[in-house]
Formats: sequence, C-alpha cells, structure tokens
Amino acid sequence: MSSPEEGIVYIATGRNYIEEACLSAKSLKEHNEDLHVTIFSDRTFDSPYFDRVRKIEDPDYDFGDSVIDPEMTPYDRTLFLDTDTYICDDITGMFDILDRFDIAASHNPGSRKDSVPGGYTAYNVPDAFPLYNTGVLLFADNSDVRDFFSTWSDIYERAKRETGSGLNQPAFREALYHSDLQIATLPSEYNLRVHYDGSVGFMTDSVKIVHGRHPAGLPKVSKRLNEHTDMRVFSLRKWPLEITTKHPSYRYYIRSLLIEETKPYTFRGRVYASLKDRGVRETASRIARDVKNASPI
Repeated sequence: MSSPEEGIVYIATGRNYIEEACLSAKSLKEHNEDLHVTIFSDRTFDSPYFDRVRKIEDPDYDFGDSVIDPEMTPYDRTLFLDTDTYICDDITGMFDILDRFDIAASHNPGSRKDSVPGGYTAYNVPDAFPLYNTGVLLFADNSDVRDFFSTWSDIYERAKRETGSGLNQPAFREALYHSDLQIATLPSEYNLRVHYDGSVGFMTDSVKIVHGRHPAGLPKVSKRLNEHTDMRVFSLRKWPLEITTKHPSYRYYIRSLLIEETKPYTFRGRVYASLKDRGVRETASRIARDVKNASPI
C-alpha cells in the first residue's frame, strides 16, 4: 500500500513513550482525522491512532533515537512530532510551507549552549544563529534533506563520543547552519514549549500545538492557553498557568497620566487632545473602552 503524500511521524522507544505518543496521536486525530500517521518504535502494537507501526532495530533509548534517519521519511511531506505534544486544532495548513522551504521548525526557548561543563559546543556556528526545537519538525523528502539528516546523525554521534552530551538539538543546529537547506521558522503557537519545572512563552494567536509536560495535563493547559487569542505571555507563577495579556493595568494608566509628557502619541497626550476635540463625555467613553480589559494591578 502506497503512502499518502503528507503525514505525521512519531518516534517512541519504551512503553512510557509509546503510551505518551498514543495520547498525542489521539489529540491529533480529533482535529485532523484524515492525516496519515506512522510511528517508529522498538515494539509492534495495535492502536486506532496509528495507521502504520514500523519497528526500530537496536534502539539506544536516548535522545539519539529521535535523530531522524533518512529512511524515516514515508511521505513526500512529513511533520515529525515528539511524543509529549498535544494538538489543539487543524494543522494541515502547515504542509503548505513546504511549497517554498525544505524544512521548518520553531526557536527553542532554552539556551543555545550546553549548560553542562565540558558539554557539546557547535563548531563554527555564530552565537546569533538560533537553536531550533526538533520536537515539531516539518520537512520535505528530497536528497538535500536526507543528506542533512545523515549529517545531523554524524555530528550527534561525534559529540556524544567526545563530550558525553546526549542532547541532539545542538547537533541539529550545527548541521543546519552548514547546510544549504531553505528553513522556515514556525511561530511559537505551532510549538509552544511548556516545561513542568518552569517556563514562559509568548503567543499572538490561538495555540495549535502544545509541547511539553505539566502536572495538570496538556488538555487542561491548552484550554487555559487559548482562553485568549491576542498578544499574551504565560508563566507558571500560578496554577496551572498564569496568562498576562497585552492590556496595561489600571496602575499603568494612572501613572501614565501623572508622569508622561503631553505628546500626541502618549496616553496623556491623547486624553488631552480628546478633551479638546470631543469633550468630556466622549473622552470618558473612549477611556472606558481603553481600560475595560485592564488588569487591576
């Protein structure tokens, strides 16, 4: 049976990760029921959420297992998903990116450098070049991408031998910088990282893919993240998440009126101009409109 042109790939070795992949694929199918899904695993099993299960021979049971092998490309266009992802919406439009690009990923929110003393450091890669997160990775099946995956694997194995570092994203960064691939950067909403031990994130639209682990569970976290859909940030300062919207607080408005210069572009300047041009009643109505979404502090 031939594969569809577009599909999803998971890699899971070990029972816990297989169970996690099943939950992720379940959320995927709830919003994208027609997408074909393949999982590469160290064991065979039956699940209604996977259209194909392929066996991995001799896995290492570390981050190296998720370094994509050139043969793990059953589709012309593939979206690889980590097992700890939760899909909140239709994501089929992501594949259109590959009309123009070879590969797409989002920035990793962590450091670009290995924090472990003596850990892996990318060779000849400028510090300004980003570290991409490989847990949500969109790619086309062509010879350049396959060569890139081979290079990524080679760099990862070399770094593992030389430093003992088992992280695969620094090797991805080095391989990507020295490649000729056309890379697109995914918005954070398509790979919103949520760390159970502390994280922050920035969003400007509805979140499509939540990536990480949280004691409350990703379904509850995704619902909280999408209570708002405009510009906002999240943190773990409150349970399960604290969401801060773009709207200033009452305190900000009051202090602005007290200390700002009376310039046309300032809040104070706009108030004075409105009083002059529109009068007290219309100005009060406009102020009420501006501050109705303000936070209390």
